Amino acid sequence: MVYYANMQNGLSPGEVQALDYLRQAVALRTITQSEIAAATGVDQSQVSRILAGRIKRASANVSQLCRFASQVQGVATVDPARNMILMEALRIVWDGTVAHAEAIAQVILSLRHFKESR
Repeated sequence: MVYYANMQNGLSPGEVQALDYLRQAVALRTITQSEIAAATGVDQSQVSRILAGRIKRASANVSQLCRFASQVQGVATVDPARNMILMEALRIVWDGTVAHAEAIAQVILSLRHFKESR
């Protein structure tokens, strides 16, 4: 987590959490800074600066990024490869072998009835 200057810049804990969510999503390549910029209307250089924690105060741009983060958190991503929670779980459990990949796939596929029962 980026340390946002001890929150002396007027950021609330929720804003810090929202910005950290976006920073992690960018780090995991779930979304790019350019995509965030396009979606929010905040210049990409400002997105970069804010996500790096270089914030002097809670500006309109910071608020816009926080609103965007709250909108995208929990929203299912169409491409599973862009879902950072799923990909991180795979990184943690997979040993890198084809046999293990097939075993993990079977476990995942065994859970499909949960989707069908909703």
